[in-house]
Amino acid sequence: MKWWLGFLPALWLACGIQAVVGATGTTLVQLPLLVLATFSVFGSRTQAILAGILCGVIEGGVVGSNLGAFVLTRLIVALLASGIEPDEMDLRGPFAFIWGLGFTLAALVLFRLGVPWADFGLFALVTMSCALLNGILAIPAFAAARKFLALPRR
Repeated sequence: MKWWLGFLPALWLACGIQAVVGATGTTLVQLPLLVLATFSVFGSRTQAILAGILCGVIEGGVVGSNLGAFVLTRLIVALLASGIEPDEMDLRGPFAFIWGLGFTLAALVLFRLGVPWADFGLFALVTMSCALLNGILAIPAFAAARKFLALPRR
């Protein structure tokens, strides 16, 4: 229950910020994806599946794009993230950056397979920029989720 009490407000806030930033035309960060990946690492596989579907539906609805592609990519990222054991892995500092970068790259490349872009160069630039920003934001996000969920420090 505590997991959902953290995830739902964080997802709501992330989608709200994403909608405002997306309206300006400069969406180089995927906050809902970051929230999903962060909480999926610290949750069970069932929680991750439900969160992935919910995140895909909400984010696809906010963006107004291909809903199926959003749900599928967010579900796959949630399943990948839920396979990580936070007790066995150090998820602070550079490792949080690498995980945030990897989850974002996985989601955006999978999304590209479902919804092709016209210009691959632009896609690569936007994907790498977004992945780097999400990787940087993953460091405090993983620390905050660990603190909120009261996981033991190693």
